[in-house]
Amino acid sequence: MLDFATADILLFIAVGFFAQLVDGALGMAFGVISTTLLLSIGVPPAAASAGVHTVEIFTTGVSSASHIAHGNVDWKLLARIAIPGVLGGVSGAYILTQLDAS
Repeated sequence: MLDFATADILLFIAVGFFAQLVDGALGMAFGVISTTLLLSIGVPPAAASAGVHTVEIFTTGVSSASHIAHGNVDWKLLARIAIPGVLGGVSGAYILTQLDAS
């Protein structure tokens, strides 16, 4: 019989596996599926969001490495959109942290 901690870990692994299975088939929806499933099993929203975004850093990194290795990167386009993308992401995150949640 599984103890509580082992059952929790297996549940988190199952959530990640299912979300990645759909993401691999469709190319999107990892964050939506995994966050929804984590919230449905009682994980607090901030912890679910933080966990999903941490995992997405690694899955996106592996995906990026694969695209680079297979020559699927348009480096000129990347150079044109990288700085505006970073500035938009950072400013959006900053603005969201400054909003009053009440």
